[in-house]
Amino acid sequence: MTVGTYSNLMAQVEKLRRHAKQGSVQTRYRYMHAVDRFCRFVAEEYKLQKLANVKEKHIVAYAKRLQETGKSAGYVKTELSGIRYFCHELGVEVVTNEEIGALLGKKLERRRFGEVPRAWSDSEVENALKWARLEGKEDLVLIIKLARVLGLRIHETIRLRQGQVQQALAEGYLTIKGKGGLVREVPLTGKARTALKAALGWAQQERLFVRSNEKAHQVQKRVENWIYNRRSEFTEGETKLTYHGLRHTYAQERYAYHLRRLDGNEKWARLAVAEELGHGRDAVTRIYLAGYKAKVVDGGTGRRVHLKREREESDDERRE
Repeated sequence: MTVGTYSNLMAQVEKLRRHAKQGSVQTRYRYMHAVDRFCRFVAEEYKLQKLANVKEKHIVAYAKRLQETGKSAGYVKTELSGIRYFCHELGVEVVTNEEIGALLGKKLERRRFGEVPRAWSDSEVENALKWARLEGKEDLVLIIKLARVLGLRIHETIRLRQGQVQQALAEGYLTIKGKGGLVREVPLTGKARTALKAALGWAQQERLFVRSNEKAHQVQKRVENWIYNRRSEFTEGETKLTYHGLRHTYAQERYAYHLRRLDGNEKWARLAVAEELGHGRDAVTRIYLAGYKAKVVDGGTGRRVHLKREREESDDERRE
C-alpha cells in the first residue's frame, strides 16, 4: 500500500470528522473505521489522492472486494454507509446500493441471520495471545482476554476504569453502559475474575488501556489494526477474524451454559445471552450462534440473569 497516499486521505477524513455532528458518537466511530478501510483500498488500488475525487468505480470495486472476501451483507452495507457519510460531508454524491447492485450484475445481499460463523476457536485465541506476547503488547493480551471472557464491544473494553473493575470484583458482575446508552450487568465467571484482576494489576492509570496522551478511538484503531495485520498468523479456517468475533465466542459459550441451566430450553437460553450481550433481541443472538458447537464451559457466575418471560415469543417468531 502507498503509505503516503493513504495518510493523505486519512488527514482529509480526520478534518471532516472534527466537524461532523450527525449521528451518535458510536455511529461516527464506526463510520470512521469504514472509511479508513476504504481509504486503504483506494490508496493501494487507485493511488487516489483526494477523497473529493471518489467516483462510482471506486465504490463499486470496493463493494465487490468485500463480497469476494466473504463479508456479510450487513457489514457491506454498513461500510458503504460510512463512506457515504463522509462523502456527504464533502458534498460528493455516492451511488446507491441499488445502483451498485445493478453495476455488479446482482443485488447486494440482504442480511442473513445466523448463517456466517464469526467466532474464534480457543486455539485461535491462544495463538493470537502468543503473538501479542512475542511483540511485548501486554495491553493487547489483556484486551483480547477480556473480550473473550466478558463479551464486551471493543469500545466497552477500552474504556474500562479501575473503579469500575474494583466494583465488579466486589459485586460479582460488571456494570456496562453500552450501545444506545443501555446499561447491563455482565456476570463474572472464574475466568472473567482472573482477567479483570490481571488488567487491574497491570494498569497504571484510571482508564485501564487509555493513556493520558491518548484518545479511546486511537487505542481502538490500534487494536483493530493489529488483528487485521496479524490474523493470517493465527487464523485456522476461512473466517476473517475480527475483534467482534471474540464477542461471538463469548456468546456461544454462555449459550451452552444457559442451555444446561435452563434444562435445554433454547429460547430462554438465547434470551439470557441477549441480556448479557446488551441488545435483548433473540434474532440478533441467533447471528452470534452461527456455527455453534456444544462444549463444556466455565459456568460459574456471580449473579443470575433475570429473564423476562413475557418476551418468550420474539417479534421475528410472531411474523413466522
